Amino acid sequence: MEFVKSENFEGAISAIKEAMAFDYEKLGLEWDDAKKLVQYQKCSLWNISVEGEVVGFNMVYEHSGVFYLAELHIGSCYRGKGFGTEALRKIKSVASMQGYSEVRVGAFKEGRALKLYERNGFVREKETELTYELVANT
Repeated sequence: MEFVKSENFEGAISAIKEAMAFDYEKLGLEWDDAKKLVQYQKCSLWNISVEGEVVGFNMVYEHSGVFYLAELHIGSCYRGKGFGTEALRKIKSVASMQGYSEVRVGAFKEGRALKLYERNGFVREKETELTYELVANT
């Protein structure tokens, strides 16, 4: 697995919107493409490539000395094959190589990603009405 730098934020936002539509609708949240574009363009966007085939992407950023995973998206036809787990392992490794001792990520309380993060060493640290902030050591 390798991470390949990308600038296709519009494509990433479209994929996230499609994948998160159920959660947003269930929670009564509005999706705003323009706001998401401004938010995500502050991140580094990396395609996740396996044997030359893009299986997903991740977005990471640093804020106040903390390494954050903003998004991890694995294409629907690639889910359940260990790519999310492998990507999280690699993200933690990248963070460690850059001198960070932990990675933080937010997840909806009822979202599918929460189980993936917890299976991979992330623990709940903060809570809002709709989300958890999780942290894992690198």
